Amino acid sequence: MFEKELAISRWQLSQFERVVADLDDDVFFSPGLGHDKSPAWIVGHLALAADQGRQALQPEVETSLDSALFGAGTSGRLERSCGLGRDLLCATLRASYEQLHEAAADADFDVLGRPHECELFAATPIETVMDLTAYLLTSHFATHLAQLSICRRAIGRSTLVPDGARGDASTCAL
Repeated sequence: MFEKELAISRWQLSQFERVVADLDDDVFFSPGLGHDKSPAWIVGHLALAADQGRQALQPEVETSLDSALFGAGTSGRLERSCGLGRDLLCATLRASYEQLHEAAADADFDVLGRPHECELFAATPIETVMDLTAYLLTSHFATHLAQLSICRRAIGRSTLVPDGARGDASTCAL
């Protein structure tokens, strides 16, 4: 199940590693240019979203991060003094996505066909647990990866050519 979405998600995670490697602690806790979200918040938000996606597939699972800090509609910022450092947040994201990948690969068709319980998407084409899972594995992560890439470019880092790219990189670069 979700073979293509899982492949895209794993590739995006490899791009995440390249982007976040250039973000030191000063940048990691500072608001991003144009979107005002700190990389720390973005990474925590992605980890929370992966946990919530896994929870949709396996309702007995608990989330690892606080939705009051990282949920949709929160401030988009995180104070350095919160006790959640760069390494911990990145490790949490990796673990959360690994667990989401496992849950998605083994998902039960009955669960996938159910309506999801995420009110944020109530009036969208994202109607079922399957739709929500596909979104979290692809578009949601890509949106926030772009925000992290903006933070990276704002500190003067050069364009990253996506892993596996061939041909003219100027037509498709992070």
